[in-house]
Amino acid sequence: VEIPTKDRVPSRYVCVGEYCDGSMQDDNPSSRTVLQIPLIKQGGNVGCGVGVFFAPHWVPKTSAVLDATYRLLFDLKSQPEVASDGFQNVVGDYLGLHYDSVSITNGTAKLMLLGNMSGPGHCAEPAFREQIDQAAFQFDSVKKIEVYLNGKLFDWCQTSVADPSEDKCDTTPRYW
Repeated sequence: VEIPTKDRVPSRYVCVGEYCDGSMQDDNPSSRTVLQIPLIKQGGNVGCGVGVFFAPHWVPKTSAVLDATYRLLFDLKSQPEVASDGFQNVVGDYLGLHYDSVSITNGTAKLMLLGNMSGPGHCAEPAFREQIDQAAFQFDSVKKIEVYLNGKLFDWCQTSVADPSEDKCDTTPRYW
């Protein structure tokens, strides 16, 4: 597995409203797929008081919607073009982490990531995990998710902010 040495540079802004779903495009709507992208907002029961909501974003027509959802999630910047809109893409803050692929077999989505899990801190980890989960679990064909980092099943106890006693990492790994 070749691990990227450069940070990702997301190219698209997260957005809500017109233009996000492609409805303002002049072309044929059948030439695009509208994906529901999980984003983070203040107020909720995830991590440090945030929640997830889904925002439509369009991509060129595809039948590989889970793959397209993750590709877009990793290509969206962490903040909207208008910061006061008050939502974010926490995945966009993990610039050392790269999306590689996803496959679904017997209801299990196997997500392959490359790089490192260096993020903005302990409040971001639960939001990041929730975005990754919700991206997959919005599809009825996904019942379980396994996340691999650099070819190995990811263990949350490997992160720099894991507290061995609080997270029980001293006795048991915490796989996805």
